[in-house]
Amino acid sequence: MKQKPDAFKRGERVELVLYYDFWGSPPPEGTVVGTSRRHVSCKMDRSGKVIRFLPQDLQRVQPSRKRKQLGAR
Repeated sequence: MKQKPDAFKRGERVELVLYYDFWGSPPPEGTVVGTSRRHVSCKMDRSGKVIRFLPQDLQRVQPSRKRKQLGAR
């Protein structure tokens, strides 16, 4: 199923799902900063750069449950 760039909203967390092997490390993640007719622009966590991707190369990151802080009761 082909996604459209409009399916992604500004501020959503996404991860890169390309057909590359990330050598055992987790896939790169970022935040959507904008969309155009064909691309989704994301600010990447590690590099801080804004990079454009095709929508089929991205998937949403599920929000994780808040972990209990250490020592909390």
